[in-house]
Amino acid sequence: MSNRTMAMMGMLLTLLVLVELSLASSDSDTTNKTIPAPIVVAASEFWEGSDGPWSSFALRVGTPAQNPRVFVSTAGTDTWVVLDPQGCPSGSDSTCANDRGGLFNPNQSSTWTQQGLFGLGLETNLEYNANGDYGLETVGLGLQATSGPTMESQVVAGINQYNFYLGIFGLNPQPTNFSNFDNPQPSFFTALKNQNLIPSLSWSYTAGAPYRLKKVFGSLIFGGYDVSKYYPNDFTFPMAPDISRDLVVGLQSITLTDSGGKNTSLLPAGIFTFIDSTIPYIYLPLEACQAFEKALGLTYNTTLNLYLVNETLHNSLVEQNYTFTFQLANSETGGSSIEIVLPYSSFDLTAEYPLVPSNSSYFPLKIGTNDTQYTLGRTFLQEAYLTADYERQNFSVSQCRWEDGLPEHIIPILSTSDSTNTTGSTNSTTAGTNAPPHSSGVSAGPIAGGVVGGLLVLAALGYLAFAFATCRKPFKRRPEPYGAAAEAAAIEKDHDDVKENAELEGHNNAMAELSSPGFVNEVQGSPTPPPGVAHEMMGDSMYSELPGDYPQGGRRKSYFDKSPVVAESHSLTPTIEDEPVVEPHPVRPTPARPSLEHQEAEEPETPISPPVSPPASPPIIPAEASSQSATAPRTSNLMTPKTKTRKKWRSVDYTGADYESDHDWRQD
Repeated sequence: MSNRTMAMMGMLLTLLVLVELSLASSDSDTTNKTIPAPIVVAASEFWEGSDGPWSSFALRVGTPAQNPRVFVSTAGTDTWVVLDPQGCPSGSDSTCANDRGGLFNPNQSSTWTQQGLFGLGLETNLEYNANGDYGLETVGLGLQATSGPTMESQVVAGINQYNFYLGIFGLNPQPTNFSNFDNPQPSFFTALKNQNLIPSLSWSYTAGAPYRLKKVFGSLIFGGYDVSKYYPNDFTFPMAPDISRDLVVGLQSITLTDSGGKNTSLLPAGIFTFIDSTIPYIYLPLEACQAFEKALGLTYNTTLNLYLVNETLHNSLVEQNYTFTFQLANSETGGSSIEIVLPYSSFDLTAEYPLVPSNSSYFPLKIGTNDTQYTLGRTFLQEAYLTADYERQNFSVSQCRWEDGLPEHIIPILSTSDSTNTTGSTNSTTAGTNAPPHSSGVSAGPIAGGVVGGLLVLAALGYLAFAFATCRKPFKRRPEPYGAAAEAAAIEKDHDDVKENAELEGHNNAMAELSSPGFVNEVQGSPTPPPGVAHEMMGDSMYSELPGDYPQGGRRKSYFDKSPVVAESHSLTPTIEDEPVVEPHPVRPTPARPSLEHQEAEEPETPISPPVSPPASPPIIPAEASSQSATAPRTSNLMTPKTKTRKKWRSVDYTGADYESDHDWRQD
C-alpha cells in the first residue's frame, strides 16, 4: 500500500471518529431534556352505579381534600361531583351518599371559588338536561395516601340530579370559559401536559369488566398505554372535525352468534357512531333495535325507557352464550376494518333505584333517532381498549385481552415535538399504585451516528478499492552494484549529460511526444525523417528503448534511474544483469508541449523537469388543530331557567393560543 493511500485512509478514519464524537455529544444534549413518564390512574376498586355495575376512580377535591368517586367521561371536559347535602336530601336512604360515590361540600373547602349555576352542556343531544353549581377548585388523582398529581383552579361542577348518579372525570382537552372568552380554564388533562407531567396529550382507557377473571377494574393512563391490556392491531381512526363528537367510527355490522355457531345480522346498514363512556347505553337506529328485539326476545318498556329482562329471559340468554361482533372501519361500508367481540355478559347489567323502582336486569340498548345520537357507550368499552392521541388527531380501538397474571407494561406516547428524542424517564408515574418500567425510544443521535459512520466506512472502503485498482505496482528493488557492476554504474553517471536519446528536453533537436509542427511524434511519421531528427518508431536514426546496443555517443539512461524525468511505461521491461524486474504500470502523465521558442533555445546546462504532482484526493461527501370551536354549539333544547348566563367554550388549540367562540347560553 502506498504512503498516499495510507495517509488518505488515516484521514477518513480520523473524520469518522470526529463525526461519531460530535453526534454522541449532540445526543447527550438531547437526552438532557427530561420527558415525563405516563401517569397511571388507579381504580377505586369499587363497583357501583344505578345502571351497572361499573368501575369508578377516586379523586381528591378541595382543601382539605374530600374523596368523591367518579366515572370516566371520554367526552366531558370538566370534573363533576355530587353535592352535599343536595345530592342526598333529607329523607334519603342512609346508603345514598356511598351509593353516589361520596359527596363533596364546597363550604368545607378553603380553595373553592364560586362561579355560578350553569347548564352541564353534556349529552344534550341524548336529552340529558341538568344544571351544575360551578366553581374553581383544587383537584387531585387518587386518595390522600397516593402521589397522584394535583391541579389548582380546575373547573368543578356540583350536581344533584339522578340522571347522572355519580360524578364524572372528563378526558376531553377543551377549555371552559365563564361569562367571557378572555380567560379560558384548561381541563385537567391539558393542565397535566402544560406542566410537563405527561409525555403527550394522549390517554388510554378501558371500562373494566366484573364478569372477567377475578373482576378486572377499569384502566386509565395519561400519556401512554398498557400493552398487556389488549391485542394490538395496526388500525387507526382519524378524529372527526366536530370536537363534541370526535371519537367517531364507522360501524359496518353487528353480528349475533349463538352457541351453535349460527350468525344473525343485527344492523341493516352501516352507520357512523360516537364512542362515549359518559353513558352506559348503545344507541342504534330503530331498525337495528327491532332486529335485537326479534333475535333476543327483548321488550322495550316505554315507561322506564329501558329493555328490561325478566328472570326467565335472562336465564335463556345466559344459556345461549351469545356473542356480538362489532365491525368497525373508517367508512360505513367497504375498506379495511377491525372486529370487537362482546359476550352476552357485557350486556347483562342491573338497573337499580332511582333508575327503576326495584332492581331488575336490563339490556343497555336504546333507540337513536338520527346520526347525532348513535353512540357506543360504556358497555362497549368493557371489551374495547381505547387510545386517543390529540396531538396527532387520531385514536385506536383494540380488543381487550383477558389473561390472568400478566404484569403491566406501560408504553409512553411521545409528543410530536419529542417523537425523535429519547425518553428521559424509565418508570411510569402512578396515581395510587406502582408501575413497572416501560420501554423507551431510541434517540436520533445513535441512529444518525450509525448511518453517517456506515456511509463513511463505505466511502473509505470504496476509496481503498479504487486506490488498489489504480496504484503503481511496487518495483522490485535491484541489488546494489559491486565490483565491475559498480564501475559500470560510475560510467553511467559520467554520461548523464548525454541527451541525444532523452525522452524529454535535450539538445536543439529534442523530440516531442505529442504531435506538433516541426516535430516527429511517437506514431509513425514520414518514411524519410528530416536529417538529424530521431523518433521512436521506424526511421533510419531511430533509437529503441528495448534491450540492444546502446546508441553511439554514450549509454542510454537507465529505466530505474531516480531522476526528475518521468520514464515511459512499456509492455516490456529491460533485463539487467539477468535478473527479472517487475514492471510498474503507472498512468502515463500527459507531457507539456514545448513552444517553438523553447525548441530553438539553447539547452540549459542542467535541465530539470518539474515533478508531476499526484492527483488530488477525491472530495469526501458527508452523510448527511386548526383552531376551531371546541364543540358544536352546546345548546340544550331542554334548558332549565337560571339567573346567570354562562358561555361554555371549547377550542382545539390546546396551548390556549387561539380560541374561536362557541356560544351556549343557558338560563339558571
